[in-house]
Amino acid sequence: VSPAMLGFPDIQLIGFAQMLLGVKKKDFLHRWIYKRLNKLCVLTHWQKKALLPYLPVHEDLYCTVPNFVDCNKFNPNRRSEAFRYQLGIREDQFAIGAVGRLDRQKGQLELVKAFHKVSQKYVNCKLVLVGEATQGEEAQMAYAKDIHKLVEDLNLQTRVIFTGFRKDVYKIYANLDLFVLPSYRETFGFVVVEAMASGVPVLGTNAGGVTEILGSGNYGYLCEPQDVDSMADKLEHILSNQKDREFTAQAALTHVRNTYEKSKVYQSLMKHIQ
Repeated sequence: VSPAMLGFPDIQLIGFAQMLLGVKKKDFLHRWIYKRLNKLCVLTHWQKKALLPYLPVHEDLYCTVPNFVDCNKFNPNRRSEAFRYQLGIREDQFAIGAVGRLDRQKGQLELVKAFHKVSQKYVNCKLVLVGEATQGEEAQMAYAKDIHKLVEDLNLQTRVIFTGFRKDVYKIYANLDLFVLPSYRETFGFVVVEAMASGVPVLGTNAGGVTEILGSGNYGYLCEPQDVDSMADKLEHILSNQKDREFTAQAALTHVRNTYEKSKVYQSLMKHIQ
């Protein structure tokens, strides 16, 4: 990095932004640092628009290079009746799942409420919540308790499965029938790409980079964030339209393999920086 910072013309300085900013970085020091950048790689076009007001980087220097997914690891072929049985899901049941730490911004409470609305009509559905609160984080621990209490209050104890933290989450995706990302906002939403690569239809919130990953609805379904009724309506639509689910999941799988597979992302990166 040092030779690039000193201005040697034959050395490129490439930056990678993985998150958003809450404070502007346009003081003298940051202007001097960012002036040396040849490219700033971001995960989505949405992230670029969000960062433009905060960084002293001309919009022409931004390029979009998403995270890649291992399509061998995350694969539809991992579906297994035996594995579903281990999770507590019968083969004839419809499994709706979400993966992520238990955190208010992740929207699990809204998902449980939306699931309750449709579960009375679709009695063969189960909700699988993968993840747990970060130990020592009081707000997350309290939120986890709120979720468990809500499940009890709605009498959903036999319908909601809490798996806790799992190292084999790559196996879980393919054994779901629908993946839901109820987050309030995600810069990228990598779990969405993992689920798509696993051949599972996805319902995500229309916020942040998720909208872009799902092609504004071409590769998945979108509901409004923090809106239980919107989420429940989309769940109802998805549950009642098997052919549409299958078509959308296949379109998403093809899109992931053409866009987010490791070699495709590498080619995209090389194209931008060479």
